[in-house]
Amino acid sequence: VRCTKRFALSLAFPWGFFIAGAADWCVEVMHLPPDEFWKLFLPMVSGTVIGSWISARIAGRLSTQGTIRVGFCVMFAAGVFALCTMSGLLPEGIVSAVLPLMIYTIGIGIVRPGMALIAMDFLPQSRGLAASMQSFVQTIFFALCSALLVPLLFGNGALYDLAIAGFGLLTISLWLIAMNMRLHKSAQKQP
Repeated sequence: VRCTKRFALSLAFPWGFFIAGAADWCVEVMHLPPDEFWKLFLPMVSGTVIGSWISARIAGRLSTQGTIRVGFCVMFAAGVFALCTMSGLLPEGIVSAVLPLMIYTIGIGIVRPGMALIAMDFLPQSRGLAASMQSFVQTIFFALCSALLVPLLFGNGALYDLAIAGFGLLTISLWLIAMNMRLHKSAQKQP
């Protein structure tokens, strides 16, 4: 059960704060008027679509774990890019503010299908229940981000960049811990 929770959490962490903090990011950080919010949402949605397309293309060539590793590398690169933006190594502007998020969502688009499949394997007789639990955990996490985390980030672009890097690392860490626990349990079951 602990392993299943870590899988569900690793699927929830990547998204929560982006959606919850989108309006604040657009208005307070980037000073965009409401009719220019597309400058955040178009790259975010495009990143997810591109990532899903990449995932489908490499799924036949790589194992599920290999596909997930590629996505994690993309998410890690986005975190490094975000930290470079935060530290002032890259010039300020809409492109350097949105590009790490777009790269990050490409990584999310790559990892999510494989992560969801592996997580559902924990309840092979109840895959519908497993999918529902994943959605439930993601919804709860989104609510918690909206209520607790986003107010701490309000108006601070550097903190949003730090959140991109932090949640990427947290996602990767939880996934690796869950996979290690899964391998350990499998080894214990074998005679």
